[in-house]
Amino acid sequence: MGQTKNRHKTSGIIADCLRRADAGESVDPQQVVAEHPDCADELRDYFAAEQLLGSVIGQQQPCTAPPQPVSERETAAPGAADSVPAAAAAFDRLPVDFGRYRVLKALGHGAMGAVYLAHDTELGRDVALKTPKLNASADYDLAQRFRIEARSAAALHHRNICSIHDVGEFNGVHFLTMAYIDGKLLSSVVHEECPLTGEQAGIVIRKLALGLQEAHDHGIVHRDLKPANIMIDRAGEPVVMDFGLARQFDKRNKAV
Repeated sequence: MGQTKNRHKTSGIIADCLRRADAGESVDPQQVVAEHPDCADELRDYFAAEQLLGSVIGQQQPCTAPPQPVSERETAAPGAADSVPAAAAAFDRLPVDFGRYRVLKALGHGAMGAVYLAHDTELGRDVALKTPKLNASADYDLAQRFRIEARSAAALHHRNICSIHDVGEFNGVHFLTMAYIDGKLLSSVVHEECPLTGEQAGIVIRKLALGLQEAHDHGIVHRDLKPANIMIDRAGEPVVMDFGLARQFDKRNKAV
C-alpha cells in the first residue's frame, strides 16, 4: 500500500515538473529530489532517463547517408549554377550555388528526393534543403503535395516540430528549406541493440504528443508519423519532420 502511494506521489511530482517546464520555468532536478526525499530514488531514475535521452544520440551511428562527393563542376566558382540548364539541374546533384543557398553536403537521398545541408547566404544560417524528384513542367500532383508540406508546417511553431523557412523553385528544381536539426533519426536510435528504456520512450512519446497537439489545434493531421520522420536533436528533443502527407481540416472536420 505504501509503495502504491509513493508511486502516485512521484507521478504527481513529475507531472508538476513537466507542467512547469512547458510553461517555460526552469526545473532543477537536484532541488526537486531534495524537496522529496521519500521519492528520491524514483525521481533520480526519471531525471537520469531524461538526461540520457540526449546522450544516447552520441552513442549511435549516424542516421543519415554519408556526405556525397561533390564533382568538379559543382565546386566551380560562384556563378557556376548559371551554366546549368534549367531542366538538367538534377534534384540529386545540385550545384554548390543554388540561388541564395550554398550547398555544403548531402545529408541523404531517397526514392522521393534528396536533402542537403546548405547555408542561407542572405540570413547567414545553416538550413536543410529538400529537393523532391519532380520538375517545374511535370509531376503536378507531387508539386502540389510538396507545397502542402510547406504551407502546413510553416503555420506551426513548436519545439517538437521542424520549422519551415522557405519554399520555391530555382532553375526548374523545386525546393523546401527547413531548420537543420543536428541529431539522429529516431529510427536509428530505437533498435534491439540499444533500445530506449521505458522512461525514455515515455518522455519521447509525450513530447511528440505535445507537438502533434499543436498541429491538430491548427487543423493539421500529419498522416505519416513514424520513426523515420522524427529526428532526435542533440538536446534529446524529438522533432517531427516531413509534413508531405499532411491534411488540413476546418473546424467542422472537413478536409481543406
